[in-house]
Amino acid sequence: MPNQAGDYQFWVGNPAGPTYNPAATFGSDVLGNAYHSYLYTTQQYGIMPHFTLELPGNEVKFGADYSHTKLHSAEYWYGAPSMPLTTGYNDAWDEHDSRDLGSLFVQDEISLFDDTLHVTPGLKYLSARTRDFDNAGFFYSISGSVSDKEHYTSPTIGLNWRPVDHVSVYAAWGKTAKFPGIAAYYNNVGQTNASGQTVVVPLHVSPEYVRDIEAGVRYEQGGFQGAVNLYRENFANTFIQTTDPTSGLSSTANGGSSRYEGAELDLQDSLRTSFGGFSIYGNVAENKAYFTSGFTVSNSSGVSATAGQTVHSGQPLAGVPKHLANLGVGWKWQGWRVNVSEHYSGSQYVNEYNAGVPAAETIPSYAVTNFTVRDTVHIGDGLWKDVKLALYVDNVLNRHYYTFGYGDTTVDNTPFVRAIYEEPRAYFASATVDF
Repeated sequence: MPNQAGDYQFWVGNPAGPTYNPAATFGSDVLGNAYHSYLYTTQQYGIMPHFTLELPGNEVKFGADYSHTKLHSAEYWYGAPSMPLTTGYNDAWDEHDSRDLGSLFVQDEISLFDDTLHVTPGLKYLSARTRDFDNAGFFYSISGSVSDKEHYTSPTIGLNWRPVDHVSVYAAWGKTAKFPGIAAYYNNVGQTNASGQTVVVPLHVSPEYVRDIEAGVRYEQGGFQGAVNLYRENFANTFIQTTDPTSGLSSTANGGSSRYEGAELDLQDSLRTSFGGFSIYGNVAENKAYFTSGFTVSNSSGVSATAGQTVHSGQPLAGVPKHLANLGVGWKWQGWRVNVSEHYSGSQYVNEYNAGVPAAETIPSYAVTNFTVRDTVHIGDGLWKDVKLALYVDNVLNRHYYTFGYGDTTVDNTPFVRAIYEEPRAYFASATVDF
C-alpha cells in the first residue's frame, strides 16, 4: 500500500535488527519508506460438548468448552510495492499470539409453584492460558515472549416468575472474570528500563472480577414483545496501564474499582400477511460507567500531561457510550430473509494514550445503517440438505465515523484525539451448506 513516507530510520542499530536501511537501499529515508504491508490473520479451533438431563421438576445441564486461538500480526516497510516480507530485515513487528480458553459448567433449572417460578442456579470454572511472542522489528529492539495462566470460579443464580399470563418478572445475580487483552502481553516486550537496558517485562496481573445484578419485566402476547431491564455491574481490579517510577518499566496492572449501570427498553412486533411476515424492533439503553475508588497512576514516559495522573471516585470510564439505540425492520417469505437496521451510539470518553486512564476528550456520536438479504435453497433429504446464500452490506449510506480513539497531546502539550475511522461501505457474501 502506498504510504505517506516518513523521514526516519530509528530502527537502524537495534541490537537484534532489523537490518533494512531505507537510505542506503533507495537513496533517502523518505523513498525507502514509501510502501508498507499490514498482515493480520486468526485461526480458532475448539469443541463444546454439553448434555441435558430431564428430571421431574428439574432440567440439569452440564458440559465443557475448549478453544485454541492463534493470531499472527505483522507489518513491513519498504521503498517499492514488490517488497520482501522478511522478519529481521524490514518488519515493523512480527507477532505470534495464542490463547487456550476452557470452561466446565453445571446448571439446574428448578420449576416450582405449578411451573410459574423457575430458579436457575449455576456454576462455571474458567481457565485461560495466553502467550505472546514478538520478533525483533522497528518497534521491538529485541525479541521476547510473555505468557501467563489465569483461572476463576463463577457462580450464578436466576429467577423467572410469571404472576399472570403473558407477563414475566425476572432477576439474576452472578460473578465472573475478565482476562487481560493481548495488548497487555505485547506491550511488555522490548522495553527500556531506567538503566538503559532493553528487557521483557513479566506480566503480573489478576483478572478483573465482576459482580452483576439485573432485574426486569417482560410482556409477550401474539407477535408483540416488550421488556424493561435494569442492571448494575461492579468491577474490582480494573485494568490500567502503569509505569514503575523506579525501574521505568510499564505494564498492565490492577487499579481501583468501577461500576457500570443503566436501563434498557426493548420492543418488537411481528405481522403475518399474504406477502410474507413483517417484523419491526427497537431498543434503547442509557448507560453510566464510572470509577468507584480513586488511585494515582505513576508514569515515567516523559509526557508531563499524564505523569502522576489521579483518578477520582465518580470519574467516567472511557469507551462507554451514554446512549445506545437500534431500530430495524425485517421481511421473510419462504426461504428469503431481508433485514435493514440502524444503529446509534452516543458520544464516549477516550483513554489517555500514555497513562491508560480516561482523558477529558470524547469521540462524537454516530449512526450507521446495515442491510442483509439471505435465501435458503433446499437441495434434498440426502447427505446435502440446504444451501444458505447471504449478502451483507455494512454502512449502507457510507458514513464517516469512528468508534475508537485515544486522548493525546502534541509536543507543546496541546490536547487532541487519535481516532481511527470505521470502514466505508462494505460488501460481504457467504454460502453455507447444511448436511
